[in-house]
Amino acid sequence: MKIFSFDTRNCMLWKSVQDYLNLDDRDCYDIINAEFENTKLLLKENKINYDDLRNILTPSNDRQEVCFVFDSMKTKNKSCYGIEILNYICPEILKLEKTAVFYGDIICGTPSEDQSKIKPLLQKYFPNEDFSNFVIANQYFVVYINNVTTQMILNIDRSQKLNPSYIGFIDMTYSSFLKNILSNCIGQQFFKIKNKICVSVPEDDNNPDGYVLFDFKKYGFSLVGIRDYLYSSFLSYKIQRSYFDFDNSDQKFSLNTVIESPEIISNYDIKIDDNKFYKYLHSDKKLGALKIAGLDTLSKEDLIKYIRYQINSNYIFNIEINFYNENPCIKFATILESCYESKRKRYILVFEMLKDTKELRLITMY
Repeated sequence: MKIFSFDTRNCMLWKSVQDYLNLDDRDCYDIINAEFENTKLLLKENKINYDDLRNILTPSNDRQEVCFVFDSMKTKNKSCYGIEILNYICPEILKLEKTAVFYGDIICGTPSEDQSKIKPLLQKYFPNEDFSNFVIANQYFVVYINNVTTQMILNIDRSQKLNPSYIGFIDMTYSSFLKNILSNCIGQQFFKIKNKICVSVPEDDNNPDGYVLFDFKKYGFSLVGIRDYLYSSFLSYKIQRSYFDFDNSDQKFSLNTVIESPEIISNYDIKIDDNKFYKYLHSDKKLGALKIAGLDTLSKEDLIKYIRYQINSNYIFNIEINFYNENPCIKFATILESCYESKRKRYILVFEMLKDTKELRLITMY
């Protein structure tokens, strides 16, 4: 079994149900798997293959994430500025083959220290923009998408030049303060795959038409409604953010999708075989990437420490279990970031989880 992503970080249903019904991990495992199968069946009924959603639901080290920023105070219809903005940008997003789309206001709460960071942050990203009309961060509306290339971003950017409310775009591929803010204040509104738009709908309403702010059918796209708890659990992309203590629950639930007795992996040791470290990570093929990231001079012990910090401050994805001679092989992936001489690099790390010895064995790093 393999699941690309399971989100209890934003979908609080599972933790609430577990606590209310006093379910153990085995009960949760059975329920999660049953609902996952329902999700795949629902997708199949709409001619969508779950395996084709990988690039939508998981990060990649050869694709980018980006947010396009708009000033709602500069829209013509300030009471329905979201619709006006989407009418500009959605036709361009529809040209992409696969992407998850988030949008909403930059809501960073009321603490003055948070609000005070937004204006200078936007000024830093957009030094030529006039922010004299800045009142509150909420006036800025963002559209966030994943699984894009630089050329795709530039194409969308050029298409928005005639929109008077458009400020510009920000590369969100790497972790940042703004990315933390956005991961907490905007939700995934839909995802696009080929000619289909998948949206979340309530349990008692299967008609997706009333839950989108853009006329996708006008452009020849069909709408697929997915029940809210299935959509938010199995079909949402997790925007990377700084790790919080309560994210331990999300990590444990993610592992609970493939095993009946999950554990918090922060308690596990990280294992890198000597052969893997010296012959693989330091091979000519890999050394170039490690050198760019400033990791080529680290000893194995220091690299393990660096990875430990990263793995305990990130979420996991591409979770799977296979059986070899009846022995389970549990694997998952996570992100490692580095910054060296102003160059940022993102790796995908894949681990095997060894429950008996409480170790995470590094399988690959790319």
